Amino acid sequence: MFDELKKGIRSSVEIDGSDLTATIEGFEKGGGAYVIYSAVRAGSVLRRAESAEFGDESADPVLDGQEVTLLLKLQQMPEIVAAAADRAEASVLVRHLLDISTVYNSYYGRVQVISNGVADPWRLQVTRAVHNALRAGLAFCHVDCPQTM
Repeated sequence: MFDELKKGIRSSVEIDGSDLTATIEGFEKGGGAYVIYSAVRAGSVLRRAESAEFGDESADPVLDGQEVTLLLKLQQMPEIVAAAADRAEASVLVRHLLDISTVYNSYYGRVQVISNGVADPWRLQVTRAVHNALRAGLAFCHVDCPQTM
């Protein structure tokens, strides 16, 4: 169904309970698993941060271009949700969730949110915002997101 939402299909979607393999493959191809994976990854970082020390919170963050892009996408979430609702077009939201996931996974692979047991408070806030946005967006699409994978 996630793939159908991404495509913007407005007709009913049949889910064949007798062929769950095809249903799961469609979900994975549509990017649903990728968005869930991204939300779970961010949640994992947040859980690890609970036992970490915190770096200097008073220092002004130095944001690079990728962080700015990610923050702008997060900031657009209320507008995206409203636009998807106004147009009755879930694909607007689904594509935005995929964009956030793509940028976050690249970001996560490049920066250290927690290094040597010390959490960067600014990067941790970015991760928290991604986690919240992805989980909320999935909930809008009626997709349950597990805490762990």
